[in-house]
Amino acid sequence: MKAAELEALGRRAVACPRWRWLPGTAVLRYAPGTPSHGQRQARVDDEFVTYEQALGVHIVPDLTDPATLGCLLALVREAHGDADIVAFVVHSHGSPERWCVDVGPDPDFYDERKYVYRPTEVEALVTALEVAT
Repeated sequence: MKAAELEALGRRAVACPRWRWLPGTAVLRYAPGTPSHGQRQARVDDEFVTYEQALGVHIVPDLTDPATLGCLLALVREAHGDADIVAFVVHSHGSPERWCVDVGPDPDFYDERKYVYRPTEVEALVTALEVAT
């Protein structure tokens, strides 16, 4: 996935009502008005986020970082109220591999589950956070 696509996904994640910065999340910094050349700056703590935002620096999660993906998964679980949510690969004959997140019961269909399918794990997790009610 290209850097610009990861930045856009990071911005989508941060825009979610259920998003919050968890300690240990890796951060990419973007100076306002400059091309998107994010640089990993630090791991998050409350003081860092407050300081960076006060300076007007745009920060997004580094979605290439394994610990950050773990934080994103924790937010998805929290948002859907289900500690058992996982992201997994779905293989089907003749179709490209996709990532799936089971986000719980589908309120429109009795005894059915609701799934989010996307081409990558990070896209599936960000979308699962977006659809949390």
